[in-house]
Amino acid sequence: MTRFNLHNAFIVNEWETDSWDVAPHRQNYFELIFIDKGKGIHRINDIAVPYKKGCVFLIAPEDKHSFEIEELTHFTNIRFTEL
Repeated sequence: MTRFNLHNAFIVNEWETDSWDVAPHRQNYFELIFIDKGKGIHRINDIAVPYKKGCVFLIAPEDKHSFEIEELTHFTNIRFTEL
């Protein structure tokens, strides 16, 4: 399984996509994910959670997650370490 590492203490990203090309993965950081528009399924630790505009997710370092996008989705995420 892929593991992503964050080498900065804090980073903010924003993007829009209609497909999720990243395999389910774990990471060494916390991540707040805001759904600004769109809908689909967010799989967190093998649990399917529907998402739509206004949803917010907190991903912990050992969580495994991925998205199944049904509509063009605009994401904003904040990645941060324990520092």
